[in-house]
Amino acid sequence: ITAIEILNTATILDITTFILDGKIKALGGEYLEKIRSCRSPEEKDLMLQNLEKSLAQFDGNVNGWQDFRFYFEQIHKDFYTQLTSHAPDMSPVEQRLCALLASNLTPKEIAEITNRSPRTVETMIYRIRKKLGLASDVKIPLYLQKFL
Repeated sequence: ITAIEILNTATILDITTFILDGKIKALGGEYLEKIRSCRSPEEKDLMLQNLEKSLAQFDGNVNGWQDFRFYFEQIHKDFYTQLTSHAPDMSPVEQRLCALLASNLTPKEIAEITNRSPRTVETMIYRIRKKLGLASDVKIPLYLQKFL
């Protein structure tokens, strides 16, 4: 499967899942080798605890989100330009959240992808609403889809 085939058939959620899944598998593979080389059950338990902590802190790392942005821009060329013109003070994290919202992901789905609580995502959406100057009755995903 080529990158062009992915771009032509995949949704943004598919691309995000693909990128993050690859990062998690790489992380897991690294620990798997270390776990296999452990000599004692205690050492193995320690390695498993470290893996658990790493996975709990995993948020797609910077490269994964750079990959996401690259593929998103291939599909929606002017999204970030238009978004920045409407809210120049928006952070990269907020821009990423806007891209996910424009892709019709729910706050719960975004929370799972970004390893945040749904409440944190809702708070971030509230701040984005303020930066865009939107009334509370405006549906942000529909508004952001105008930039696609």
